[in-house]
Amino acid sequence: MIRKGVVLKLGPDMHVAVSRRHDRLRRIMRGMGIGLVVLLIITEAAVVIFPLVARPKPAQVIVVLGAEVDANGPKAIYAARLFEAARLYAAGMAPRIVTTGGQGPTEPMSEGEAGRLMLLMSGLPPETVRAETVSTTTLENLLYARTLIRSWNQTTRSERSEASEPMHVPSPAYELHSTTNEERLLIVSSWYHLFRAMLLARCLGIEASYAAATAPAARQEELFGALREVPAIYLNAFRCLVIRFTGEDERSRW
Repeated sequence: MIRKGVVLKLGPDMHVAVSRRHDRLRRIMRGMGIGLVVLLIITEAAVVIFPLVARPKPAQVIVVLGAEVDANGPKAIYAARLFEAARLYAAGMAPRIVTTGGQGPTEPMSEGEAGRLMLLMSGLPPETVRAETVSTTTLENLLYARTLIRSWNQTTRSERSEASEPMHVPSPAYELHSTTNEERLLIVSSWYHLFRAMLLARCLGIEASYAAATAPAARQEELFGALREVPAIYLNAFRCLVIRFTGEDERSRW
C-alpha cells in the first residue's frame, strides 16, 4: 500500500526505460506519418497517370458518369464527358449510351436526364440513349447503370426474338466483341475521376475500358477535383468492399 502524500521516485534505470519507450513511440508515429504521406502521393500520382494510359475498347454500352447541371443543362465538366461519349459513339465504339446521375438539391433536373437530352440534341437517335436518374455517388452510378443495362439487354433480346432478326450494330469493331459479354462497358468520365471509376468498377466485377474527358473551361475545378479524389477513393473503396462482403447489391437501399 502506498501512503497518501508519499512521492515515488524513479531510479536511473526506470528513467532510461521510460525514455526509450517514448522514443520508440515517437519513431512509430513518425514512420506512420511518413507512410501515410507516401501513400497519398502514390494515390495522387495514380489519379494523374491512369487517364494517360487508359485506352477505350469496343463495348456494348458507353456509360457516362454524371456531374453537375444547372438551368442551362450540363455544366462544363459534364458537357465534356458527354461530348467524349458522343465522339466514341460516332467512332463505332458502342451502339448504346447510358447517362447517369440523380438530381442534386440545387439542380433543376437529374444529371442522367440532362445528359440524355444533350446527347439527343447533338443528333443521337433516341433509341440509343437511356438515362439512369437515381444515383448520388460514383459507386451508385455504376451499380444502377448496371441494373438499367441488364434490363435494357433483356428488352432487346425479347424484341429481337419477336422480330427474328439480328440487332443492328454501327461498326465491325463492335461486332467482333458483341457475342462475348453483354455487359462490357466503356466508362467515360473526367480525367481526374477516371482512376476512382476504374477501382470501383473492378471492385464490383464490371468488365470495362475507360476514356478520359477534359474540360479546358473548367481547368481550376478539375485541379481541385484531382486533389479531392484521394480521400474520395478510400471512402468509396470502403463502401464497395462493404457491398462485396455483405452481399448487398444494386437492389439494396443503403
